[in-house]
Amino acid sequence: MRLNQYLLLMITMLLPLTANAAVPTSDGWDNGDLSGWRRNTAWTNVSVVNSGGNVDGYLLSVSDPGGNPSRTIGALSEEDRYTGDFQTPNIKNAAVDLNLLNGSVQHVYLRFRYHDDTYNGWFYEITGTLNTNEWSHFSVTFDPSWTDSEAVAAGWAKESNTPTFSETMQDVYTTEIRVLSSAEDINDTRIGIDNFRIGLTEAVPLFDHWSKTLLILILGA
Repeated sequence: MRLNQYLLLMITMLLPLTANAAVPTSDGWDNGDLSGWRRNTAWTNVSVVNSGGNVDGYLLSVSDPGGNPSRTIGALSEEDRYTGDFQTPNIKNAAVDLNLLNGSVQHVYLRFRYHDDTYNGWFYEITGTLNTNEWSHFSVTFDPSWTDSEAVAAGWAKESNTPTFSETMQDVYTTEIRVLSSAEDINDTRIGIDNFRIGLTEAVPLFDHWSKTLLILILGA
């Protein structure tokens, strides 16, 4: 009996410690719930707006009324479905719809942070401009097993105190949309976020309100 217990203990100790595995998932914020998303800085507020998204509800990100020295708004998730190991399930695409409701943007990033809050992460610039009061769809395809040189060649950038791209994608701590604005505009900048997803393949953009209306008219003709 003791021998069996000893062998079981040894086998357990030899097993690799693996992170939770992310899964293909998405959020459209159509039910009034944050779905686990939260502010990405101490100077950011997020809330769900029940109409005006692409379509129906969306996630609104704004600066805190007390000011925003980081010039950053956006939102992040650290739910299991958006974090952990991206390599084993081969998560290789992220997509989002964005709308500049007011103010201005200088950079919009997709960011994956490593392991815990003592580390930073890797980020990809989705866009440097957004049309005001218009939903735009963005899709980012990547390989979670890339070397650093491959990731950099594809447009990714590594922050300080961050391991390799491959290591990061084996243990993602947070998945984030990060928006930087100017010091002059940040307090008035409002960003709508909708239809965020991660998956195995590239997302197909959802119809906006007018496209759906036109399709209904065509089919009904």
